[in-house]
Amino acid sequence: MADLESLIKYRTHQLDEKKKLLAELFKEAEQIELQKHTLLENLEREKLLTEKDNSLETSVYFGNYAELIMTKIESLDKAKEKLETRISLAQEEVRNAFAELKKVEITNDRRKEEEKAEINKKISLELDEIGIETFRRAEK
Repeated sequence: MADLESLIKYRTHQLDEKKKLLAELFKEAEQIELQKHTLLENLEREKLLTEKDNSLETSVYFGNYAELIMTKIESLDKAKEKLETRISLAQEEVRNAFAELKKVEITNDRRKEEEKAEINKKISLELDEIGIETFRRAEK
C-alpha cells in the first residue's frame, strides 16, 4: 500500500491556499463596508453643515454631492454583491478541499491500523510457534 503522507501534505497545502483566498475575499468585503460607512458618515456630516448654512447655493451643491455619494454607494453595493458570490464559491471550495483532505486522512489512518494489525498478527503467530516449539522440546 502506498504511503499517503505526501498526498495529505499536498491536500493540506491546497486547503491552506483556499483558506487564504477566502480570507482575502472577506477582507475585501470588509473594505467595501468600511468605504460605504465612511461615505455615509461624510454625507451625514455634510447634511448637518448644509442645514446650518440654510443657503440655496449650499442646498444645490449638497443635492449634487448627495447624488454622487448615493451613486458611489450603489456601486459599492454592486461590487459587494459580486464579491459575496465569489465568497460563496470560495467557501464551497474550502469545504470540498477539507472533505477531500479528511477522506485521505481517514484512509491513511485505516491503512496504518490494518498494517499494525497485520504486524501484530505475524508477531502473535511467531510467538505461538516459539511457545509450541518450546513445549515440544520440554516434552521430549
